[in-house]
Amino acid sequence: MQKMYKQSSGLQGKMQDYCDGAQYAGHPLYQNHSNALQIQLYFDDLETTNPLGSKTKIHKMGAVYFALRNVPSENNSVLSNIHLCLLFNSIDRDIYGFDKILEPLLTDIKEIEQNGIEVKIGDECQLLYGTVCLLTADNLACHSLCGYVESFSANRFCQFCLIDKPTSQYIFDEDNTERRTRENYACHVQLNDASATGVKVNSCLNSLQYFHVTENIGVDIMHDVLEGVAPLEVKLMLRHFIYEEKRFSLEQLNERIAGFGYGYENQKNKPSVIVNLKTSENAIRQTASQMWCLLLVLPFLMGDLIDPNSPHWHLYLLLREICDIIFAPVVKKGLAVYLKQLIIDHHTHFKFLYPDRNLIPKHHFMTHYPSIMTLFGPLSKLWCMRFEAKHNPLKRQAQVVCNFKNISKTLAQKHQIQQMYHWKLSSPLNFEMTVPNAFPVMIASLYKGDKLLDKLKTDSHFETLTYTSSIHVTNNINFLGTSYRTGCILSLKADERGEPLFGEVIHIIPKNESEYALMFLRVLKVQYFDEHLFSFNVMKTKEFDVAKLPGDLMDYRPLDIVSFCDQQYITPRYKILF
Repeated sequence: MQKMYKQSSGLQGKMQDYCDGAQYAGHPLYQNHSNALQIQLYFDDLETTNPLGSKTKIHKMGAVYFALRNVPSENNSVLSNIHLCLLFNSIDRDIYGFDKILEPLLTDIKEIEQNGIEVKIGDECQLLYGTVCLLTADNLACHSLCGYVESFSANRFCQFCLIDKPTSQYIFDEDNTERRTRENYACHVQLNDASATGVKVNSCLNSLQYFHVTENIGVDIMHDVLEGVAPLEVKLMLRHFIYEEKRFSLEQLNERIAGFGYGYENQKNKPSVIVNLKTSENAIRQTASQMWCLLLVLPFLMGDLIDPNSPHWHLYLLLREICDIIFAPVVKKGLAVYLKQLIIDHHTHFKFLYPDRNLIPKHHFMTHYPSIMTLFGPLSKLWCMRFEAKHNPLKRQAQVVCNFKNISKTLAQKHQIQQMYHWKLSSPLNFEMTVPNAFPVMIASLYKGDKLLDKLKTDSHFETLTYTSSIHVTNNINFLGTSYRTGCILSLKADERGEPLFGEVIHIIPKNESEYALMFLRVLKVQYFDEHLFSFNVMKTKEFDVAKLPGDLMDYRPLDIVSFCDQQYITPRYKILF
C-alpha cells in the first residue's frame, strides 16, 4: 500500500485528487508528515427492511465508512477498499446521541493524530500519523452529524454559509455571502438559537485536532444535481415543450427513450419511461445513474423537434456545461473561476424563465462548488455514489439472515469476514488485466493486418513478427473495473492543431501476462463541436494507430458512437482535458 501512496499528481495546473487541492497544500499534519493517512469519512442511514413495510425505522441502521485518499481513486472505487467503521441502530443514536456512538472511533483517530501507530514496512518500522481530512455525506446526514438543523425549509439551511432563505433566491455569488467559520460556529453554539443560526449543537467531530465541520465538509453532486436540480429542470423543460409549445407528445418522447441505441456503456443505465409530467411530484423518477444517462442522450431524443435558440433549451445547455466540469475526474485549477460564472448564469436564467418558482436548496449548494473544488480537488471524487453502493451487500445480508436481534453485530461480522477474504485471497490494491477469451490468429487473416503489423513492429516485443505470424487477440478485456470491447471508442491525445482525437477499437492484443494490452484503432477526427447536441461531430478516417492500455489514453472510460441525422457523434460523459 505504501508504494501506491499519492502525495501529488505532478500534473502542471491540474487537479485529480485531494492531494492536489489547496487544503492539502496548507494542512499542518500533511506538510510535516507527507505519508500521513488521509482519511475520508462517510455517514448515512440505510434501511435493512422493506422501506414501505411496517418495520420501517425500527431496524434502520446508521453506517460510518472510511476510505484512504492516499490510495489512487481508481482503487478507492472498489467496494473492498471502502471500510466499515461503525454500524449501529438509528434509534440508539436518537437516545444516546452522536457523542456516545462515535466515541470509540474518535478515540482511535485522536491516538493516530497525536502519537501515530507503528507500522512495519519491509524490514523497518515507521511511525504513521493520520487524521480525517474530509467528511462525505448526503445533505441530511451531513447536517445531522455536524450539528446543523435537519430541515431544509429552515431559514439558515446551508452548511457552508449563513445565507437566509429569501436571500438565496437572488444571491448566486458565494463571495456575497458570509461563510461559516470556526469562530462564528462557536458563537452560534453558545447562542443556542437554531432558528437564527442554523446550528443546534456542537459536533463531536470538532474534538479532533485537525478537523472542523466548517472546513472539512465536501459536496455531493449525486444528490444535489442528479437527484435534485437535474430532474426538476428537465421536468420543467419537457412540460414547456410538450404542453405549451406542443413540439411533441409525451408518448413520442417515451417511444424514443425506449428505442434509442444507448450502446454498451449506457445500456445498464437506460432511463425509464416518463409517466406523467403534469403532477407536482417527481415526474421523472430516475435513479442517479439513469438521470445522468438521460442528460447525455436528451439532445438526440428531442434535438430535431425543438428550436435551437429556445431559452429553455439554453438553460439545459448551461446545466450540461456545469455537469461537464463537476463530473470530470481531472480538472484544471482555472476551471473553478469559469464554473462559478456558469452557475451564476444558470441560476439567473432559471429565475428569468420561472420567476414564480423558488430555487430549491440544492440550487444554492451549487454556488459553493467552485471553492470546494479549489479546496479538495475534483468534485467527482467527493460524491456518495460508491459509498452508497457499499450499502447493498449489507441490505442483502439482512434479507438473507431474517433475524433482527442485534442485527448490527451480525452484519458487521459478515462484512469483516468478506473483507478478510478480499484482502487475503485477492488483490484489492493491485488489479491485473483479465482477458476472458484470447485466441491465436494469423496476422494476415485479420482486418487491416498489414497496417496492424506496421504498428506492432514499433513495439520491441513484436519487432520479429511477420505477415504470417500468429498473435493472440481478444474481443474484450477488463481492467480496473472497466470493460473494453472491440467497437468501443477511446479518447486519444490531441492532434497537431490541438483538436481532440478519438479511436474506434478494431483489435485488442493482450501482452506480457496481462500487464498491458495494445489497442489497434481506426482514428476518428473531430470536425466540430455541435453546441446544440453538446457532442463532437466526428468522421472516420483511413488512418490507424495503436494505443497502449494503460498509458496512452486521455481518459479511461470507453464511449459509443451515436448516429443522428446521417452524422456521427461522440458524447463524453464529462470534460476531458486533451
